[in-house]
Amino acid sequence: MSDTAHLPLVKATSKRILRQLRHDPHTIAMAVAIPSALVVLVRFVLNSEERFNTSAPPLIAIFPFSVMFLVTSIVTLRERLTGTLERLMTYSVARIDLLLGYVAAFVLVAAAQVLLVVTISAAWLGLTINGSVVVLFVVAMLNAVLGIAFGLLGSAVTRTEYQVVQLLPIFVLPQVLICGLFAPRDTMAPVLDALAGVLPLPGAVEAIDYVADSGSDAGVITQDILFLAGYTVVTLAFGAATLQRRTADRAPVLRRLFAKARGSRSEPRAGAAGVSPGRVAGDEASVSWFELYQDSAGQYRFRLRNGHGVLAGSGAFDTRSEAEDAIRALCEGVPSGGIDMQPNGVVQT
Repeated sequence: MSDTAHLPLVKATSKRILRQLRHDPHTIAMAVAIPSALVVLVRFVLNSEERFNTSAPPLIAIFPFSVMFLVTSIVTLRERLTGTLERLMTYSVARIDLLLGYVAAFVLVAAAQVLLVVTISAAWLGLTINGSVVVLFVVAMLNAVLGIAFGLLGSAVTRTEYQVVQLLPIFVLPQVLICGLFAPRDTMAPVLDALAGVLPLPGAVEAIDYVADSGSDAGVITQDILFLAGYTVVTLAFGAATLQRRTADRAPVLRRLFAKARGSRSEPRAGAAGVSPGRVAGDEASVSWFELYQDSAGQYRFRLRNGHGVLAGSGAFDTRSEAEDAIRALCEGVPSGGIDMQPNGVVQT
């Protein structure tokens, strides 16, 4: 696989993830609305603007990391369990394209979350930020990307969504306890203070606390940002290593089928709801074509057929044009992150 990113494939993967999230309002609510609601709850539980100014900055670091870790782990685990990731690897989509597509989609969600939390905290709840709001947003976003990277790793070591939830008290909660939210780090046991110094979440909390308090020393801020950025790059590299195809038998089959379908250009087969060109020379049973149709939910799908029946089927598309673009991409030999083709049973070649 190529190690060079291809922007169309990155965009296709990102759009597919965002499309899935759009149809999952519970996940969107958990990722975007719930953190802001919890910050509001904390403000009125403390019932003091001064105490809120002490507690809110760590929360701005904790929420992006923990929520994006959970959302990314669950969504990516679904991709693995349903075989979507496997099928994308079958089309020779490079790991870097998949990785950047996942990150781009989840970063948009994280940006909405952080922007909403910071806006509500500063404009309504009385949070005082003495440093730069932009720097605060950058640090919080870096922490969110770090949560995304760890989420990719989390999906690789779990097999069920329940196991993903179990990672919270194992991996996230200990960092919350030693990040300085409940007690200053310099008052902790030396071993815990040392441990907090090398973990990402305490580092992010320290950076955001500094920005909120003063944030006047550019050297300190730069050091904190480089620390988080370095952690993010290393974790994303490990996350990319987990994006591997685990079975190889399906790849030659689908590639040969698609090669047949784009082997010639002829008129669409009559009687189909909508097809792409794809007839090839040979007996009638070996002729292959794409058939476009609407499912019971009103979404568009297509399938690869020949005289023996259906050979492979796609995932769902919101519009006919998206499905037609996907068929066109396959006919040109270009893999698309929005296509979830899979064989129906055992395909004989």
